[in-house]
Amino acid sequence: MQGGMVRHGAFHGIGMGSRRPPVPCRGRRLVPHALSRPDTAAAAIAQGIELCREKKYDAAQGLFEAALELPGTGTKRFRNKPPQISNSERIAALYNIACCQGQLGNIQNGMIALAGALESGYAEFDQMRNDPDLAPLRESPKFEGLLQRFGGAQPKGFLERFKR
Repeated sequence: MQGGMVRHGAFHGIGMGSRRPPVPCRGRRLVPHALSRPDTAAAAIAQGIELCREKKYDAAQGLFEAALELPGTGTKRFRNKPPQISNSERIAALYNIACCQGQLGNIQNGMIALAGALESGYAEFDQMRNDPDLAPLRESPKFEGLLQRFGGAQPKGFLERFKR
C-alpha cells in the first residue's frame, strides 16, 4: 500500500488482489477489468486505491463513494438482496474518501468522512496522525479535537502518562 490508503483486504485477508479476465465491450474489443464498473464494495475500494496511487483523486473518490452503496461481504439479511457492506469495508471507504478530500483541498468534507470512519470504529490514531494523505486535514485546528473525541488523545512524554 502506498501512502495511507486503507485497504479493505488487509483487515481480514479477502482476495483483493485477484485478477479477472478482460470483459468484452462493444464488439470484439476487450477492456481490462480495472476500467470496468466494480460490482462489489471490495472491488470498488481496490480500484479506488489504484487510482489514488496514480493521483487521480476525483475518480478514486467516486469509487470509494460507490463502495458505500455496492454489495459487500457483510451480513445478508434477506435472501433476495445482496450482502450489506461490512464494517471494515465501510471504514476503508470513508477513510479513503477523507484522504481524497484532503488531497483535493476539501478540508471540511474530509473531516466529515474521517469522522464517519471514526464513528464506524476506526481507531488507528497513529496512522491518522502520520498519514501523508491526511496532511491537509491535520492543518485544521479541528483535527486533534476530532481524534480526541473518539479516544485518540495526543500521546505525551513517558512520565506524563503516570501523573494524576
